Amino acid sequence: MEIWFSCSSPEGPKKPANLIERSKWENILTHVRCKILDELKYDGQTAYVLSESSLFVSGERIILKTCGTTLCLQALPYIISLVKEECGFDTVADFFYSRKNFKKPDDQPHPYKTFTDETVYLDTILSESASYCLGRMNRDCWYLYTLNHPENTSLIGVKQADQTLEILMTALCEQTMDKFKLKDESGKERDAEAFT
Repeated sequence: MEIWFSCSSPEGPKKPANLIERSKWENILTHVRCKILDELKYDGQTAYVLSESSLFVSGERIILKTCGTTLCLQALPYIISLVKEECGFDTVADFFYSRKNFKKPDDQPHPYKTFTDETVYLDTILSESASYCLGRMNRDCWYLYTLNHPENTSLIGVKQADQTLEILMTALCEQTMDKFKLKDESGKERDAEAFT
């Protein structure tokens, strides 16, 4: 999930999103079912290593990458509220949510069972959207939900050069994957040392 924000105030935003305190992100991530394990700040960006996911925060863009049992869409209303309150961003200028079709969609919680359900959920929060399926719907495919503002010529996400590389990994060694779970086999929470 990638969210670009803008501010209608002539003075601009109060502060960039990457200056929002870690504790505020930790509050939001409780709704997603993950925790911050470590962070790195560099050149106007903050990267958080999360249990089963990652969060990247720059001045006006937030990327939440999830896997496993995390619920990234549930974070969206909280993120929108947080950046409005903390930074003064009052508009979702651009938005991208994409994923591969699930191998076991029936094992997913609502609204993740179907892309249609995800679209309906996102449409309650965002407007002027478009949903796409790339590939064969009865085989491997990639879903994309994005904003569709034909009249808006100031789409931040489109104007700023940006490239994304998605690497999908399957059939990984269970023992290796266990290192990236929030709790170890005894139920004890892991710290960042286990990941670095």
